[in-house]
Amino acid sequence: KLAVANQCKLISCSSDQVYCGCTGIEPYSEKEEGLAPTNVYGRHKLVAEKRILDICPDAVSLRLSWMYDFPVYQTKTNYNFILALIKSALTGEAGIYSVNDFRGITYVRSVAENISKTFNLTGGVYNYGSENEKNMYATACVFMVAMGMENRIPALIQLTDAQPLRNLRMDCTKLRGCGIHFETTTESINKMIADYPGLF
Repeated sequence: KLAVANQCKLISCSSDQVYCGCTGIEPYSEKEEGLAPTNVYGRHKLVAEKRILDICPDAVSLRLSWMYDFPVYQTKTNYNFILALIKSALTGEAGIYSVNDFRGITYVRSVAENISKTFNLTGGVYNYGSENEKNMYATACVFMVAMGMENRIPALIQLTDAQPLRNLRMDCTKLRGCGIHFETTTESINKMIADYPGLF
């Protein structure tokens, strides 16, 4: 309501979790129908999208994927995919990754670099993040190889196929059509490592 009253552009953060419970095997576009998230977080995000656009049709809701970065000094960093892998490398404790789990994982700096471009988007919902064709097991292996630790994959990356299929992959064609581009998850992992020279 404040955005409408003050004629300000409203950018809100939604989530790929709105696709949780969908049964498709291809990446989902914003046109996906019958969304009924199976977790509370996803349901809340979907409700928020609808309420925001009802009040402010010019608003932009960005469906963000899981994000990652390295910790920054004296700054709280949420536990993320990359930190889990680094912890495994440091402790020798293996992580379990499913071949049935598919989702994009996005370097948070790419999110920040693109955010100003969203100010000119037409109101609506946009998938916003890295696309990823790989399952979580294969994605974990990509990071280990990028870190030069492919020889430790058998000890640190445990494969499971026990988990039911979960597909949260997003199709970002609509976003690219507006001139906003993200690296794939594999490309973003290599970009992140290049951003921290000497760390690996």
